[in-house]
Amino acid sequence: MPLDKNNVGLTLEMKYLKIIVCILCSVTATAVFAQPGPPPSDTVRSRVQQPLRQREFKAQRAVVFRFNYSYCFPQADLGKRFGVFSNLGGSVGMKFESGWDLRAEGGFIFGRNVLEYSMLDSLRNSDGYLVDKDGYNFNPQLSMRGFNVSAHLGRLFPLDKNRNSGLFVSLGGGFLQHRMHFQSVSNFAPQLQGDYMKGYDRLTNGYYVQEFIGYQYMSIKKMVNFYVGLEFTQGRTQFARNWNYDLMGPDTKTRSDNYWAVRIGWILPIYGANRDEDEFIFR
Repeated sequence: MPLDKNNVGLTLEMKYLKIIVCILCSVTATAVFAQPGPPPSDTVRSRVQQPLRQREFKAQRAVVFRFNYSYCFPQADLGKRFGVFSNLGGSVGMKFESGWDLRAEGGFIFGRNVLEYSMLDSLRNSDGYLVDKDGYNFNPQLSMRGFNVSAHLGRLFPLDKNRNSGLFVSLGGGFLQHRMHFQSVSNFAPQLQGDYMKGYDRLTNGYYVQEFIGYQYMSIKKMVNFYVGLEFTQGRTQFARNWNYDLMGPDTKTRSDNYWAVRIGWILPIYGANRDEDEFIFR
């Protein structure tokens, strides 16, 4: 039975990578061409005489860019297919004076720990190998590829006089996709070329919800800004191809693609035009 073409997942992966590059370029341009604001008023000058440890640094509104890396530990159905994997991504959003945080986020998923090889059993010979076009035995190298896009609402709970740092929690959800990636097989393995590969790559996608809890630090000098914490993801996904060759039909089961991760990230805030005494001190 012929396999309908389904290039949506792979095309979205390439488009997402291009979006990340565009965001990085825009952030760089903003940093290069930013101009200093007007000098502080006499009122501001009088307040900066107070010792730093005794002063309260107020929460400020800012456009916030985050660049993050997550080391992920798969659970449930996802843990049966893949071992530990990585997620490299970023987000852009708005941080409000009230402590609320709204952002759009995306990530590129990759890993080398593949646990499920049964989809290739029908192609193996009696010795357990696939046979290339020249008649030699080989085993393809498999890895994990995927991406996620989502929206999140978070809240910061300050723990000291720096109102821009403290305990940070968020809740979000979005779209998740992952698949098997066959490395360096297109030139000598005709059984894994073109549409044939799509019948074995286990392309899977669906929705997910995600929770995060951690610590966010945005320095008084506004030069060192980062966050670290734990994220918990619960995905509900399905097989995305019209045909699966090893099953001789589609896979219609709903999967539980869950994982938890350790996340670290760098924060680049772009503050508004209103400058207070904090910026005057450390300018």
